[in-house]
Amino acid sequence: MHTGHAANIFSVKFLPHSGDRILVTGAADTKVHVHDVTVKETIHMFSDHTNRVKRIATAPMWPNTFWSAAEDGVISKRSDVLIDLTEYCGQLVEAKCLAVNPCDNNYLAVGANGPFVRLYDIRMIHNYRLSHTHTHTHKTEQPFRVTRKALQCCVCVFHRKFLSQSAEVHTFCDKKKPIPDGAGQYYVAGHLPVKLADYNNRLRVLVATYVTFSPDGTELLVNMGGEQAIQLYSLGIHTAGQSNAMLYGNRAAAYMKRKWDGDHYDALRDCLKALSLNPAHLKAHFRLARCLFELKYVAEALECLDDFKGKFPEQADSSACSALDKDIKAALFSKSDSADEKKGSSSIRFHNFTRKESIPEDEIILRERSFDYKHRLLFLRIKRIMASNLSRQI
Repeated sequence: MHTGHAANIFSVKFLPHSGDRILVTGAADTKVHVHDVTVKETIHMFSDHTNRVKRIATAPMWPNTFWSAAEDGVISKRSDVLIDLTEYCGQLVEAKCLAVNPCDNNYLAVGANGPFVRLYDIRMIHNYRLSHTHTHTHKTEQPFRVTRKALQCCVCVFHRKFLSQSAEVHTFCDKKKPIPDGAGQYYVAGHLPVKLADYNNRLRVLVATYVTFSPDGTELLVNMGGEQAIQLYSLGIHTAGQSNAMLYGNRAAAYMKRKWDGDHYDALRDCLKALSLNPAHLKAHFRLARCLFELKYVAEALECLDDFKGKFPEQADSSACSALDKDIKAALFSKSDSADEKKGSSSIRFHNFTRKESIPEDEIILRERSFDYKHRLLFLRIKRIMASNLSRQI
């Protein structure tokens, strides 16, 4: 069946209770398509995301609903924005994965380009927005507050300490207030030094690439991707006898994501090796242009990108290609201005690409108060012991 997508499909899900008839797909072309497999037709197309759609999630309690996570930092419910991570994590945040608790479909786990897993109460978000939508006709209506009993049934356990603190913490930006206080809780593996000031220098690339709940909804499994990818690709290259262009291209991408000193030179070398093995390697060609730009060979980067557009015209209007073209031309313009102001100067001012995103204080507080997974496990053990003692007393 032809899906209508113009790039790689990253996620596929059947809608619940559709008899495996209605299929939802998310792809690198930023689109979400809904298909009827019995007639092999695409019946709906959603174009709300502005970057690659990485995951689709569904839930039995919501038979005609799906959620999508994309690298534009947005979590959408069908075509409506449910959570926009860019509002409190900056424009560079990318949503990578999401999952709905199979036993209590009101809880949504989200992973992004960082070590934190965020767990949200969908009911609180919906009721909060509903109360604000009807604020003029229902002035006394209060946002829904999740009960302690409901929280105990979920993998995300809000401890009493956190509940008492949450009233003092504005969880999200006060200007827009898209999500109410207490609707989200962060988790992070306890062995990661995420609270240290030099975290970004020590562990620069940690991405929650996959998240899922256990069948009973009491466990949360998270896959953290990061620096080990380089070692794995290197092992694969050694095993394959240095003749696999795909491995070189993928290792180049891993170097580019890690961004240590010298990594872009290594990525450039791997791109050239991949192209020598396979001149039609699309991603290696594009990454070569990106590496040249990162290394401040701006004119060469533009020449390489133009060559890429000529060889792969179907990619010329893609969001990634357009963004790189814009960055390169901005850098060239900046270089021209700098040369006019000071002859002989070779400095280049990058307006957009090298910017550092400021993180709001609310987000910093949430990260500092993130729970280690072992807190949840300890709570569950205590709960079982209390239940056992109560049954003995009875």
